[in-house]
Amino acid sequence: MDDAFTSRLEITYGPAELVDPVGSVGFAGGLGAEPGPPVSLDLHPILRDFAHSTDSASHQAWLTGLTWTAHLRDSMVTVTVTGSVPDGSSVGFGIPDGPAASRLAAAADRLQDFVVEHLRIGLPPVPGTARPAHALLHDGEALWADDRTPWSCLIGSYL
Repeated sequence: MDDAFTSRLEITYGPAELVDPVGSVGFAGGLGAEPGPPVSLDLHPILRDFAHSTDSASHQAWLTGLTWTAHLRDSMVTVTVTGSVPDGSSVGFGIPDGPAASRLAAAADRLQDFVVEHLRIGLPPVPGTARPAHALLHDGEALWADDRTPWSCLIGSYL
């Protein structure tokens, strides 16, 4: 399943002159943001968790067919996610630039809305329930968590 996500990545970051064609440097270049992985890669663990949390082949196919781009502009990361054919739906949203865990939690929260809207199911579910977990930032880590129990796991490690 991870290969399907990797093959669908469409990565762009910042102004064209700062783009590394293989995406191996931080997305911000010299713009003052935290150096690190490109923000586009932030979406990979989120969508992988969604796909791993459903047994529906049609849901998995839709999730693995998503493509996305992310751009840094004026300290905001603008993300566009496009659904797979024949769906063709898309969503765009902005998240504040900042530490990778903060971007990850914010993107997970926004992507959950897109998934619920199109699949009519909240993913990922809290284990043993039908309730969807929610994304949050806690002690510098991006987590899936449950409001009713102490259960949580790192975003990207839901199995």
